[in-house]
Amino acid sequence: MRFRCAWSLGDILPDEEGEPRRRPRNFPARKTPIGHSRARPQSGTKPAPTGAMPRSSPLRSLRKRSGIALLLGLGRGNRDPGRVSECANVGVGQIPMSRGRRFIALALPFVLLACGTVVGPAANAESASSGDASTGGAGAGGTASGGASGGAGAGGAASGGATGSGGAEPDPDGAGEEFLLSFPRRNVFGLGQPLAATRNGSIITVGARAPAELLPGSIDEPFVAEYSATGEVLHALALPGAAEPELMAIDAEGSIFLVGQLYMDMTFGEFTLTTVEEGFYLVKVNPDFSIALAAGVTLEGSSPLSAIAVDADGDVIVGLGVYNDDASVQKPQIMKFSGSTLEEIWSTTFEHDISQGYTIALTFDGGGEILAGGAFTGVLTIGETELEKAGGQDDPAVYNGWLAWLDPESGDPLRALRFGGASFDYVKDLKSTASGHLRLLASHTSTSTFLDHTDTFDEERSESVLYDFEGGETVHWASRLGGPDYLGNALALGGDGRSYVAGRFGWLGTEEDAKGGHLTRFAADGTKGESVDFATGNPNGLTHVAVDTKGGVWVSGAWETAFEFAGKSYAPPADGGQFILRKKGF
Repeated sequence: MRFRCAWSLGDILPDEEGEPRRRPRNFPARKTPIGHSRARPQSGTKPAPTGAMPRSSPLRSLRKRSGIALLLGLGRGNRDPGRVSECANVGVGQIPMSRGRRFIALALPFVLLACGTVVGPAANAESASSGDASTGGAGAGGTASGGASGGAGAGGAASGGATGSGGAEPDPDGAGEEFLLSFPRRNVFGLGQPLAATRNGSIITVGARAPAELLPGSIDEPFVAEYSATGEVLHALALPGAAEPELMAIDAEGSIFLVGQLYMDMTFGEFTLTTVEEGFYLVKVNPDFSIALAAGVTLEGSSPLSAIAVDADGDVIVGLGVYNDDASVQKPQIMKFSGSTLEEIWSTTFEHDISQGYTIALTFDGGGEILAGGAFTGVLTIGETELEKAGGQDDPAVYNGWLAWLDPESGDPLRALRFGGASFDYVKDLKSTASGHLRLLASHTSTSTFLDHTDTFDEERSESVLYDFEGGETVHWASRLGGPDYLGNALALGGDGRSYVAGRFGWLGTEEDAKGGHLTRFAADGTKGESVDFATGNPNGLTHVAVDTKGGVWVSGAWETAFEFAGKSYAPPADGGQFILRKKGF
């Protein structure tokens, strides 16, 4: 079956008319070998009529997962592990859980918000004038006047120059404006859209359903779009007939890389890709939004897509997890592709003994080594290092976090570490600073240790901590987001060493105005600064964040209720939807 990250169950649950939102793929898959697995890229061919249909039905795919949707978001003892699902309008503790179902419910959420995590070249943020180059870094990602100079081809439609739906006005001081952009509902689970900052002050985003004002001729098609700091559409490209991009990153030249499921024949510009049993598409989009390349990647096991990064040479790193035949074990996997040809360079899989192991975030350290992070339960073997969780050996619902440094040329693991305690700990996001330090957004429960730092957290609900460390040895500082009522989902870096954490407040089952998005700023020394809440009525809160070169902070999420922002009241579509907003001077 098609197993997607980012609340993937919502894509195969019936909608209001009883029709599936997306068709799944076959599952279980063939067994994935340990070590360096073989993913076989297929080059795109010229367009041809396709009409290929997926090979399995939603009912078949749901057979093993019918009980999982209602369990997402609950942790040990029916607590909230920090990834709250809106698939059930019930309070925590109202759903009885067997041990088997409980660990499945705990395992799935780890990949969910990692989709679309965007990391750029090694020139990561932290200069006074730059924004979050770690979320992108395009050098030529569009013209100031907007309008498309390409991109339609045979498999897409492009446009530009429209005004954003937030009603942004001219930019007299050059710092951009505050506005909100509204998008149609993506799925029942309610996540925001991936964001990546370019080096010319704009933001790139991808989505599942293009609004009419963005692409009038391609309404409700998957899309890629570029917005200026005043809310103007600089470029927009429709991807008709394709699965929505789940991961997105940009390189130093402004090229955009898209990754998504390849469960049916799809056409991207001049390239038609044939459906694969298990695997994904990798597409390169030029700065003018024309399609440069497209390739299909075949895997030897069903896999959620969870993280992406582009290195200083423009090559693409993809993080995922591969299931065994009966879906009882998932192993973290890291793959590298040439940015110029999209051919696979290497692929490395980590051995994992029980339940699910996840790759959640990717970045690069000061020496150019690839740094990956995630979560595991049981024993995780990374190269010659064997990581064993700190406690709960007989309980697959107990997770610890992991970090691994990989050789960028070969993919060989260089070193690895575990963090956490005997409860529930994992990586949320990773970024590297210009000074060579690393920033880790992590989730902890109970007593937990990261490197030389030990602290005690809430016993029942996860708490978020932002760490600054280097070399995998020393923690320079650790700052809490604000207790169990606030949980971080994503991290971005801004000027002067600042960090921005986007997340959520409130709980599943609470009143709509008592849950929503939360944005917090941290100084370079870890001092917690200003925070702002957005009463969106959605328990997932803000799921993505980026900082542009003008200092504007962009966040995305899903919303169910109207809320105030920048002196205006904004209301979502009747059935809810997604939004992107830009906050100025934060």
